[in-house]
Amino acid sequence: MFFKKTSSLEVEETDTRSGKDAIWMITSILFTFLLGGFVFWKSMNAGIQYLTTLVPLLLVIAFSGTYFYNRSADMRMFAAFTGLAAIGIALQVIIDAQYQVISQFSMVKYFAGLAIAIVLILMYRLIRKALNFNYTTYFLLVVAACLYIALLFFGKDTNGYGTTAWIKIGPVSLQLTDFAKITAILFYSSLFSARKTYSNRSILILSSIFFIVNFIGSVLIHELGSFYILYFLHLSMLYI
Repeated sequence: MFFKKTSSLEVEETDTRSGKDAIWMITSILFTFLLGGFVFWKSMNAGIQYLTTLVPLLLVIAFSGTYFYNRSADMRMFAAFTGLAAIGIALQVIIDAQYQVISQFSMVKYFAGLAIAIVLILMYRLIRKALNFNYTTYFLLVVAACLYIALLFFGKDTNGYGTTAWIKIGPVSLQLTDFAKITAILFYSSLFSARKTYSNRSILILSSIFFIVNFIGSVLIHELGSFYILYFLHLSMLYI
């Protein structure tokens, strides 16, 4: 759990631990600065781009870190989250500096994404309740298989790399492997729901079947990039 429950008997322990928690927050801030030096060493242009994101990143770390710190959250996990976010930003700016990025801003896509985000936030409680039902786990397993079957028969290679990860619906192109990632997150959330009583054996069997479905589907559509993400997600959910 991200948040720790404290009782009156743990107050003294919490006070002694607060110093270590503060160190983790400071460490995450220092890491973002040190990472900036590495980015500058790799590319001056990438370093300048990283600096433009450093200020809002530090503000997010400071405000969110203070929020979680005051609620006795696991600051080691918070430091890991912020570190991974900083590494992701650093890698992206380095890649952008190495390759010519062609982008096109679309107001339709912007508002469509915003609308989807709002709908998902409003439907959070409904989604959370649905994940608690036993049949939801099996349903999501079937959904994952159907996504790969659809890509196998109707998938398109839009970038010329041999990966049939896209499907066209009229003028709209969708990358269904992204939906496979979302399905995976929902599947593991349902599998490890606190209201379910799956045995360790059942969890291992169901997660292995889901893993095999994604592996076979990724091989058939020649999309191992997305599979590596699902692979590490599978390992982290089982062992972490």
